[in-house]
Parts: sequence; structure tokens; C-alpha cells
Amino acid sequence: MRRDRKMKQSDSRELRQAMTMFIGISMNMIIPIVLMTFVGVYFGKKFNLKWLPIPLFFVGVLAGGNNVYKEFKKFFKNDN
Repeated sequence: MRRDRKMKQSDSRELRQAMTMFIGISMNMIIPIVLMTFVGVYFGKKFNLKWLPIPLFFVGVLAGGNNVYKEFKKFFKNDN
């Protein structure tokens, strides 16, 4: 019975680690996209450039993708 309990605690720890990693990766992707879009909307309204949010959205996507790539690279480097 004790062995089963240890396995359940181990599974619980792995689940928490996976959820933490998923939330971290999600935040690393969402925050740059939202920030760059808001910056684009703000400066678009300020300087009357209605097209500005579109390229800044894609800059946010690239920045978020770069963050996620670095996070995965760090994760798999520590895994070996």
C-alpha cells in the first residue's frame, strides 16, 4: 500500500510540473502578443495609423514564439 501511495504522489508531482510548464508557456506566448497589439492600437490612434496594430501583432507572435522556443530548449536541455 505504501508503494502505491508513493507512485500517486510522484504522478501528482509530475502533473503539477506539467501544468506549471503549460501555464508558463501559455503566458510566454500570450503576453507579448497582447502587449504589442495594445501598443499598436495606442500608437495607431495617436498618429492616425490604423494599420499599425497588424504588423505589431505579428511582431508579438514572433517574440512569443521565440520565448516558447527558448523555454522548450531549456526544458529539454535539463531533461538529459
